[in-house]
Amino acid sequence: MGEMGKKSKECALACVKGGAKYVLVSGDKVFEIKNQSFAALATNAGASVQLTGDVDKDGKIITVTKVAAAGK
Repeated sequence: MGEMGKKSKECALACVKGGAKYVLVSGDKVFEIKNQSFAALATNAGASVQLTGDVDKDGKIITVTKVAAAGK
């Protein structure tokens, strides 16, 4: 992991730059983010957030409409 493992935000951004996708982890569930270009994803990468969006019928994919820092 090298330098990417030092800070969660830098690690997440480096992974996405390398081809990984943003996801939301909530408890033991991992949700794929449908709209990967949503600007607030990069801003809040690696942080605890409060996410608002629409979950697809399969319950595994979210289309994000809002991201805020957790606790705000």
